[in-house]
Amino acid sequence: MDEEGVDVELMVPSPFTGHPDPAVDIEFMKALHRYLDDVCSRHPGRLKSILQVSGRDVGGSVEEMRHWAESDWAVAFQLDLPPDYPLDHPDLEPIWREANEQGLCLVHHSSSSGYPGERDLWDNPFLG
Repeated sequence: MDEEGVDVELMVPSPFTGHPDPAVDIEFMKALHRYLDDVCSRHPGRLKSILQVSGRDVGGSVEEMRHWAESDWAVAFQLDLPPDYPLDHPDLEPIWREANEQGLCLVHHSSSSGYPGERDLWDNPFLG
């Protein structure tokens, strides 16, 4: 980072979600967050990352957000939603409230498929 003149690096990890049992997804997220804590805590002012949360387990996601609230590395979150699940669904309110209380921003990291609103793009991923 010094050689390239980079002050702070934000890592965007993969969410590792999609298991039929949402509890398995949460355990993978917990393992990912422990790994990120191990890596980022070595250089807390320079290495940052995002929390992964799931719309399929709102309570577990909020608990995980609270667990890492005091960490220096967790500066944002990425919300994984089931297909056709709207971002403004009332069941997601605890996640939005927790993010607001912690000052976390939402990261929207589109790819070719699987992001909110994907099915509204007329089969044109460029619009995403």
